[in-house]
Amino acid sequence: MREIIINQPRMSYYVGGAEMLSMDHARFLCMKGYKVRIFTINPVLGGMRYSERYLKFKDEFKKKIEFTEINLGEKHKDIYKTLPGEDRYRWNHESIAYSGIFSNIVNSLDVRMIILSYYILDAIGVNSDYIINCLYLCGTPHDIDIFQGSFLYSYDKIIAITNEVRDYWQQFTRIEISVISSGVDIERFRFLGSRGNIAKFLYLGRVIKRKGIEDFLKLSRLLKNETREFQFDVVGDGPNFEIYKKTFGDRVKFIGSVEDPEKYFRESDVVICFSEYGEGLQGVILEAMSTGCIVVATKTKINSSLLSDGRGILVDYDFDELIKGVKQLLSMSNDSLNLMRINARKIIENKYSWDVKINEIIEVLG
Repeated sequence: MREIIINQPRMSYYVGGAEMLSMDHARFLCMKGYKVRIFTINPVLGGMRYSERYLKFKDEFKKKIEFTEINLGEKHKDIYKTLPGEDRYRWNHESIAYSGIFSNIVNSLDVRMIILSYYILDAIGVNSDYIINCLYLCGTPHDIDIFQGSFLYSYDKIIAITNEVRDYWQQFTRIEISVISSGVDIERFRFLGSRGNIAKFLYLGRVIKRKGIEDFLKLSRLLKNETREFQFDVVGDGPNFEIYKKTFGDRVKFIGSVEDPEKYFRESDVVICFSEYGEGLQGVILEAMSTGCIVVATKTKINSSLLSDGRGILVDYDFDELIKGVKQLLSMSNDSLNLMRINARKIIENKYSWDVKINEIIEVLG
């Protein structure tokens, strides 16, 4: 039996795209017969709480997956004075401290194994001849970061979530970076087709500015129609959640973090994914397409490959363009909207189911 370590320090307390992706990898690799171990941080020492998503996942797989939670120690406790999502350099401090402890542990193991990490600094000290050290790159920084790029030398194999992510990171390494996108559980995110007129808009994800939450909230104030009422829901959490709720609570329903996002996709007509920068392939988009919730998203290469040819609405990163895209949907007939939903589901079934994607990962990891 092949052994693989899923190395994700923030899995235990942070509900973000890379953290959810690492859980999916662990889940489906376990189902494929791999012996899976998970390394993450024990967040309690830093005054953080375990995420409900992690605790539920751990309880579900406690008999099949070995979990190791690393304490960073008092020396690094100040890291957690900055909340997740507020400062991206916080990850660097945390990851460098974590990597030293993690690497010491795995370098001492005389077992042939694969390590799969999700942030470039999380396994930079691994140097055992028994280990294939792999990195899955989920996004890019806002500006060119030579410091981070220089650490790609630490890895034996590198995977990128999209062609765009690969193209950015390839400049820092001679290793040929493979491209394997994330997937979606098509049974969990089952399809609901015909839904009638568009009335309900959804924001689902980390509630931070660069993800587009402020534009979504602004949209709730400006979008009006004489013949129908619109509802706007925010599902997720973030450092300014309560501030947004206080300001926009009269127009928007703030739900918070949930364990069943599939329910909200099926109950909504449109999900808005209006990110500023740095996104790879957003799991939210795949999950929405799988359920039949129509996606309006920023025009990037990966979003264009997903949503073109009548599978969704693409807009430039400009608020006026977002308004135009939404109004385009509102002008479409129900038959046209339902065809868009069907087309979106087809590409998910054919190219983005987890059964397809996990086999691609296994082929690259060897």
